[in-house]
Amino acid sequence: MTELELLLNYNQLLASSFFITFCALSEAKGMANKMKICIIGVKGGISTVTMTGIFKSKINGTQVDALLTNTELFKDIPLIDTNSFEFGGFDVRAEGMVESAIIGDQNDIFHIQYDKEVQKCLSEVQVFKGVCINGGTAIEDIGTSESRKNCNNLAEAVDHIKKELLAFKGNDDCIMVNLASTEATIRMNENHSSIDNFRRAIELNECNITPGQLYAYCAIDEGIPYINFTPSICADFPALEELALERKVPIAGKDGKTGETLLKTVLSELFRVRNLNVEMWYGTNILGNLDGKVLDYGDNKETKIASKKQVLQKCLGYSPDCKVRIDYMKPMGDNKVAWDYILFSGFGGAKMNMTFTWQGIDSFLAAPLVIDLIRLTQYAWKKESYGTQSQFSLFFKTPLGTDVNMTSDQYRILKDWLESTK
Repeated sequence: MTELELLLNYNQLLASSFFITFCALSEAKGMANKMKICIIGVKGGISTVTMTGIFKSKINGTQVDALLTNTELFKDIPLIDTNSFEFGGFDVRAEGMVESAIIGDQNDIFHIQYDKEVQKCLSEVQVFKGVCINGGTAIEDIGTSESRKNCNNLAEAVDHIKKELLAFKGNDDCIMVNLASTEATIRMNENHSSIDNFRRAIELNECNITPGQLYAYCAIDEGIPYINFTPSICADFPALEELALERKVPIAGKDGKTGETLLKTVLSELFRVRNLNVEMWYGTNILGNLDGKVLDYGDNKETKIASKKQVLQKCLGYSPDCKVRIDYMKPMGDNKVAWDYILFSGFGGAKMNMTFTWQGIDSFLAAPLVIDLIRLTQYAWKKESYGTQSQFSLFFKTPLGTDVNMTSDQYRILKDWLESTK
């Protein structure tokens, strides 16, 4: 072999070694060429605010703010970079993505109508026709006539969802996030008890299999991790829990804990630690976005209120007299106000009270949690943590796989899990 050939072979070996090292480092640091994020309710306020925040950070070369996953707790954890996210998803509404994003940012925090670069990013988001079958009156009312007629039965809906989902995913990693409006409460039965029964129910076109369950089933069945940020019953039953373990994917949920309920879990801990007896807790919420409009329907409101009410019993260890109200007031837009009155007793049976007012912008409180959950779910997946991810309870009102609702306990559980994965 000549000296020139030896030199060429050495350079090829060096290049190959560099490439392998770079790939290993990229994987170790959570880097990826592309991570597809399939959002259910992709035109909704939480979705468009989440995407716009990431687009702006990418355009400006800045870090996404308000993320728990950007704090010191995660400094040694190789989480996926948000710059690798590529968005798409399903929706039943007619508005375009840019129009939807402007509606979602009703306080004009992102100035979307003047930002052509962000508008371009939004217009490139792939949107697929959503399904309304068994979704109830509220979901049908916000959908187009086309979306209401999209599929004639559950089997057709599954075929449609899988076709679009797999085309969007391609050869990349993908995570599905449910950010859709709250579905009406459904009664589970043997259809949800095993994956065989669930598939049979789809073939028989049973009426208690909802759109949220169909999306979750399609994702999990195709080996795609699933996050349910809504209070709807989507993947939290034996059939899909069984399938998630079989397909080796994580599932996380449910009902993102963003505002009033977050405060409830913190204050409940205070009362419990100080042994102050909470006798009554009354809370009322007013909001004017699309989620609020859907919650104006009785069956949908029941789903949300059930999720909000159960927190107190789990945090306090007993059930005080409790009432939760949710009222839709259109002029509020995405601004949400919660007012709570707490009656408690202390030394000598003395009765005292506490009131608080929470004023927040719903979608902007939710968006960082959604991003955190995507990053953590992808990390859990790479660490071969499959099925229900109870360690993510900190993010949810009704965390799956655990009854722990105290914020400090939930934070400790997440911290311990992160340590165990290093």
